[in-house]
Amino acid sequence: MRDTSKDFRSARRQWLATALAGLTLSWPIAEAAAQNFVDRPPIYGREPTIVPNPGIRRAVEPGPVLRPGPGLRQAPGGRTPRGGGGLGAAGAIGIGIGLGVLGAIATQNAARGEEPPPRLVREPRRIRVIDDEDAPPIRVEPRDGGKPPPKNRPPRAADRTPGPTIRIPPANETRFAPGEVLIETRGSARLDPIAARLGLEILSSRAIRLTGTTLHRLRARDGRSTQEILTRLRAERAIAFAQPNWVYTLQQDATAPADAAPAVPTTPAADAAPPSIEASNPTPAETAAPPLTAAAATTTPPPAQPLPGQYAADKLRLPAVHDRVTGRDVLVAVIDTGADATHPELTGAIEASFDALDGVDPTPGAHGTAMAGAIAARLRLSGTAPAARLLAARAFGPPAANGVAEGSTYHVVACLDWAVERGARVVSMSFAGPSNTLLARALAAAEAKGVIAVAAAGNAGPQSPPLFPAADANVIAVTASDADDRVLPAANRGAHLLLTAPGVDILVAAPKGGYDLTSGTSVAAAEVSGIVALLVEKRGRLTPAEARRILAETAIDLGAKGRDPIFGAGLVDAEAAVSAATRTR
Repeated sequence: MRDTSKDFRSARRQWLATALAGLTLSWPIAEAAAQNFVDRPPIYGREPTIVPNPGIRRAVEPGPVLRPGPGLRQAPGGRTPRGGGGLGAAGAIGIGIGLGVLGAIATQNAARGEEPPPRLVREPRRIRVIDDEDAPPIRVEPRDGGKPPPKNRPPRAADRTPGPTIRIPPANETRFAPGEVLIETRGSARLDPIAARLGLEILSSRAIRLTGTTLHRLRARDGRSTQEILTRLRAERAIAFAQPNWVYTLQQDATAPADAAPAVPTTPAADAAPPSIEASNPTPAETAAPPLTAAAATTTPPPAQPLPGQYAADKLRLPAVHDRVTGRDVLVAVIDTGADATHPELTGAIEASFDALDGVDPTPGAHGTAMAGAIAARLRLSGTAPAARLLAARAFGPPAANGVAEGSTYHVVACLDWAVERGARVVSMSFAGPSNTLLARALAAAEAKGVIAVAAAGNAGPQSPPLFPAADANVIAVTASDADDRVLPAANRGAHLLLTAPGVDILVAAPKGGYDLTSGTSVAAAEVSGIVALLVEKRGRLTPAEARRILAETAIDLGAKGRDPIFGAGLVDAEAAVSAATRTR
């Protein structure tokens, strides 16, 4: 049997001998290490290492940050005495004993026939070089400080899609269709699920080519207010835009004059009901009028028995220009109640009609007939552009119980879109109401296509805020004056007004071949629309900006000197405007 006690005593002697040898050999090394560390300040902690970035950025692992210790004394020549924090003899002895212990362990393992443990080699620091001259310096955090940055993730669809733009009217605003909203959806999003979820009924939808969108008209089934509906639509990301269906009113009062001459006989009879302008197609409907005869298209028939009281023609200086320009072949759209194409004053004047209303009495209204006559009357009345071709677009139905005819944003925008698509160069709008994002967008698109828009300033009085569309930047705003150049008392005021035209006791055409006296900014705007048609005939590529400039520069100043909030630039002067358009051709 093997004597293990002898093996133990032998191993102990080998261990002691090896430790003594390690101590002897390590003394010079320990002395050198101690001397080296004496010249350095002690380590007091770790901090982030900031690597400058002069165009090349190196990301490194954190290293020690060395700072002077409080007990370190600096000797002459930059060296520190040994007593100031170096290792000294005690440190050297400790290192030697450690080396001896390691040598003894290795010797003992060798005696037992075991392999030495694997040698631990520290991996060198890795340097990542990034070519990025504009990159900021890298902040390398200590190993024990801070949390790693979160992993990058692609944004969710909900994060990329902005919320809808919702126009909610103030609580005291009532100029809109109760319980109705107008909506535009995103892309190909379906409206049916949204309507069902919110309890809405889809009344109609229409593609608006002017703005490249589809406009939907919806109404609440349970009597909720427009504000409530719009508030709930804020959470629907498939909705791009929503607003109230704002309502507009016509700006004219009409009375039958006691001494008006009887209607001129026509075929069919003048007292017969005018034919419907509704076509066989489903509403909205468009009808084409009989083509213009050569005489109607190129000349103006001489007035037969002129009616009395037509001071507007002289005020506007029309006789001086009608022998040169009459608006021939210029398309003027009249967005109104439709017009009686059978009236003798409008024979051959209406090229096409369009009805944006659905299920409403299609009989042309008096207001639209009067506005069409103010522009293109050609028999006993003197329209401002008697040879112009009219596009009669119907956005307003019969007067309501209060005697006022109303039209909504949905129908007005549909009429404007149709008129521009048909090639209208001038658009006459004798109505007024609240500011309107959808209408403003459509007017801006029409302006970009070279369409010149004219609108009535409104008859809400001097204290009224500006009304639209006249107050829109892309529209010529017109107010009204009387035979003595006094402003219509009920006319709106404002810095947006550009022009004045006769609008008090104006003789106009009425349905069934009749005539009416009318007052308001409506007829003044129609007269200016016809004068714009004269400028377009004279200068085919006339832009909206040029039309505004020419009309303002040639207007007859009224009231305070220069442009003012009552008369704008002044009374329109057709003769001067046409001459200016001729010179700047």
